[in-house]
Amino acid sequence: MEKYKIKIENLFLILCLLWGFLFIVINPPFQASDEDSHLYKIYGFTQGSWTFKKLSLNGIDSQNPTKKITISGQYLPAGLVKSSRLNKRIITHPEQKTSIKESFDIISTPLFKEYPVFISYSVPSYTPVAYVPAVFIIWLLSLINSPPAIMLYVGRLCCLLTYILLTFFAIKITPKGKWILFSVALLPMMIYRAGALSIDALTCGCAFLLTAYALNLIYNDDIAQISKKHNLIFMLLSTILVFCKFTYLPLILLYFLIPDKKFKNKKQKIYTSLVFLFTTFAITFLQVLITAITSAGLSANSMASGYLVLHPISFFKIILNTLYTNANEYITGFVGLFGWSDTYLPKIFVFCYIFLICMFSCIKSDNKISINKNERIFFLTICLVSFIAMYAVFSIIFQVDTKTGTLIGLQGRYLIPLAPLFFLALSNPFIEKHETLYKFTGIFLINLILAISTFTIITRFYI
Repeated sequence: MEKYKIKIENLFLILCLLWGFLFIVINPPFQASDEDSHLYKIYGFTQGSWTFKKLSLNGIDSQNPTKKITISGQYLPAGLVKSSRLNKRIITHPEQKTSIKESFDIISTPLFKEYPVFISYSVPSYTPVAYVPAVFIIWLLSLINSPPAIMLYVGRLCCLLTYILLTFFAIKITPKGKWILFSVALLPMMIYRAGALSIDALTCGCAFLLTAYALNLIYNDDIAQISKKHNLIFMLLSTILVFCKFTYLPLILLYFLIPDKKFKNKKQKIYTSLVFLFTTFAITFLQVLITAITSAGLSANSMASGYLVLHPISFFKIILNTLYTNANEYITGFVGLFGWSDTYLPKIFVFCYIFLICMFSCIKSDNKISINKNERIFFLTICLVSFIAMYAVFSIIFQVDTKTGTLIGLQGRYLIPLAPLFFLALSNPFIEKHETLYKFTGIFLINLILAISTFTIITRFYI
């Protein structure tokens, strides 16, 4: 690879643009998980709706027709709601197909801004920051009454380009684990989500860049002193990440691994670290508080399973049972689970891709900087804390499945932002001979699996 002087970040840029744009095109409108709700929320933000509406209705509960139920939602243009539902029949029904003609029918559906209708969906826990820059572009499109599906596709493209930009710089600056990050960033699941309208592109791209930037501050000897600029960039990335998904907040703890010698004194390091933690915790608390206030009184938002957080033994039993029961689902969801989590990449290619990541973590030239035992344990601890935080959040938001005794809601793709740090902690560099052959083989297999993913998506929706 070095013989041809191909920079790995440039290779990522080319491959992600190619496959990401292809995924955007072949994926039918609103056929990535929750794309409709994300577009509803973004459109609401563009119209100045920061607090979403509540509507109390009778007769919704079939068990008790006289009971009044309060639901959350928003008044949205009729065309936006209509276009998001024209192919809704195929969601979670792999036997149902769509067509290119139907996609064009959805794209040609006008906005009908003059005919607002109330549509129910969950109260957003995200701010407009989580949808940058898509929210700004969709706002501009709303000014000219652009068809909703055009907003969707432009939003998808914004998400993909945002992800590519952030990850490009992450691969470029990380002093260690470039090939690990490269392979994780090109996961079929990741490219599929990066090319969908959601917060995943910004969340994962920001998590990758924050991890890479922290590793650069820790291991790059050319950085002799941590400056205000370094702290400002670290703080900016941390803040954006917390605005997207605060369960990844533990990644901020990487700051503690920066050597003391890079600060004027240890007091400065402790003070700066505490400022970061206080600020991000304050943002997290504020988000949770606003969501709690906004969702107060909603019958759809059950908090019954929140007691698990206050009962550690029961909570960890649920975690272990969920892991045991859903292990295969998590692994597939980490590598390739498309549509509304109803289209699976064949298992052989799922495990093949995980093997590829492990292979890249063994390349010696990519791991010249040694990681000591304590640092590896610290990396794994960060991943574990973040993982438990996800379960804690989902135990509050969702009910426990009483039949299986498992927690619902958590998906394998939520582990992707932590994957570079996880595989770096487990890396064992020993491949030194024929490294170029290993790299070319890995790149070939990544493209092969992405091609098979493309065929899987086409078969699911059109054949």
